[in-house]
Amino acid sequence: MVTPARPLRHRILGLIGVGLIGLSLVVVFASYNRIFVPVVPATVIADRSGLLLDPKSDVTLHGVTIGEARTVESAGGKAVIRIAIDREHAGLVPEDVSARIVAPTVFGTKFIELVPPPAPSRQVIAAESTIRTENVGTETNSVFQGLIGLLTAVKPAKMNATLGAMATALRGQGERLGTLVSDLNTYLTRFTPTLPALDEDLRALPEVAETYADVAPDLTRITGNTTTLSRTVQDEEVGLGALLLSLRRTSDDGRAVLNDHGQQLVDLLDTMRPTSQLLSYYSPTFPCALANSNALRLASAQSVGGQYNGIHGVITLMPGQEGYQKGADDPVMVPPGAPPRCYPGLVPYGPHYEFPDGTTTPDFYRQKTEVVSPLQLAKQMLGPAIEPYVDGGR
Repeated sequence: MVTPARPLRHRILGLIGVGLIGLSLVVVFASYNRIFVPVVPATVIADRSGLLLDPKSDVTLHGVTIGEARTVESAGGKAVIRIAIDREHAGLVPEDVSARIVAPTVFGTKFIELVPPPAPSRQVIAAESTIRTENVGTETNSVFQGLIGLLTAVKPAKMNATLGAMATALRGQGERLGTLVSDLNTYLTRFTPTLPALDEDLRALPEVAETYADVAPDLTRITGNTTTLSRTVQDEEVGLGALLLSLRRTSDDGRAVLNDHGQQLVDLLDTMRPTSQLLSYYSPTFPCALANSNALRLASAQSVGGQYNGIHGVITLMPGQEGYQKGADDPVMVPPGAPPRCYPGLVPYGPHYEFPDGTTTPDFYRQKTEVVSPLQLAKQMLGPAIEPYVDGGR
């Protein structure tokens, strides 16, 4: 009764052992594939990935492995590489990082190197971010493929002839070639600092070209006018020669006059300096003085000359002005030392203009007297003797 139980127990233990072995294999496989490692997924976009970039390739930052490549696919003519960055290292990767696909050796498996910019962002990379590549390392097979294409296109016989001709041409010219290379290096050394300015000039070249294109018709017109001018000068060559000769004679005469009378001219100009200074001081009054003189001329033309000889007009008697009063009629400049100027609205005839010179304006400029009849004026001037004639004339 006991013996049958032993095989059953052995079977159960065997199943448990097989399960443990399978579980161990699953754990080893998951550990190898970093399934239990928390990662930050990201995508690298490259023009190409090359033949030696496979899944499980390392992802490094500053030479330290921080993740791995999971898949390498092609989409839209680009290589799409899914990478996984260890979460513990993701805080060291800035969001503006770029990538390079490089190989440690000529025939080695490629890996992805993350390259931070000189001034990296303070924000770290986020999950599902997209990283652009700077370049992809050249593979040996690409070099061999290009070399084979070159050797296929170039005929060996022609290549041999070309190399022979070059060798013949360069034989004995080593010193001159060395001098040429040295001079070229000197020129390039001097030319290199001007590259930024040259770059700016090249950037501004399209705008300058557009400007010249806009003014091209004017330039063409100017060129045509220049041609006409040159023909005119050629036709008037004799006259221009005579003009230049007369100018030369005039300059000789002027030089002789200046040599003989130069000091007198200097003395004359020095003598005229006070007069010119006085005229300059009163120059602000010239416009109104000339304008008022012209207005006075036009007004006086009605009384002087014309259809009759002599002066003709209407004479009116007005009350006399009071005599000079001390303090009231003393002229002053207001403000003291003010320069001469034109007063607005001043005309040679019209209402009285009160100048701000400190004097008192007479009353007869402010008050108007009543009109006196001629008969009453005759009585006041001739007295009682005229009354019979005046009364009889009423």
